[in-house]
Amino acid sequence: MIAYGRQPTHYPCEAVGSVGSAASPGIRTTVAGTECLIVEGDSAAKSVDQVRDDRFQSILALQGKPLNALKAGREAVSKNEVFTRIFETLLGFRPADSQGANDARAKLASSQQCVYERIILLMDPDADGIHCGVLMMAFFRKFSPDLIRSGRVHVVRPPMFVFRLPGDAERDPSQWPVASSPEHADAIEDALRKHGVTGFQKIRHRGLGSLDTPLLRNTCVDPESRRQSSLTIEEVDSAIAMFGG
Repeated sequence: MIAYGRQPTHYPCEAVGSVGSAASPGIRTTVAGTECLIVEGDSAAKSVDQVRDDRFQSILALQGKPLNALKAGREAVSKNEVFTRIFETLLGFRPADSQGANDARAKLASSQQCVYERIILLMDPDADGIHCGVLMMAFFRKFSPDLIRSGRVHVVRPPMFVFRLPGDAERDPSQWPVASSPEHADAIEDALRKHGVTGFQKIRHRGLGSLDTPLLRNTCVDPESRRQSSLTIEEVDSAIAMFGG
């Protein structure tokens, strides 16, 4: 059973397993096909946990915004619970002491030391979610730019708007039209009206927990159907400059 709390929470997958101790770190190299979905908090984590494939998909719930890694000093980083849990989760082991923690930060600089093949940033579609995503980009930019350069850090943008059309009561929610931005929603709405579709509902979502289960699985979690983009260093730097980290 997973214990929900205010500290960052890790939901392991079968292929990688739980975080081990420094004396018995277990897996120390990348496990092909695995991914760690990083979400903001308990509500998102519980929802994603219901639809993930726990054979290869793990979850890390941050429980709040991390520090700006690009501005944080060494002492602040070493004492930060969120950073500590990120390092432990991605490396697959828990350091025994502060020196071990310093070594762990150095190890993550090599993409081969990350036990997950893909890192998925899956944040809520609101201002806080956007900022949290940028702060996570700053984390990887500072501590593991090699993961970004090797195309292993991805972003999945959850639906911000969902359109429920007349007669959709019997339709699988995963097939409802969705938009990832207000501009995208306006374009869909214009297209519907142009084709004579009226009486539809435009539903605004601000969190993963508010999405219907089939829709969450289809648009955010299932690798076969979700839309994701692999981050580049240039995109990360641009996002950090735009939002101030």
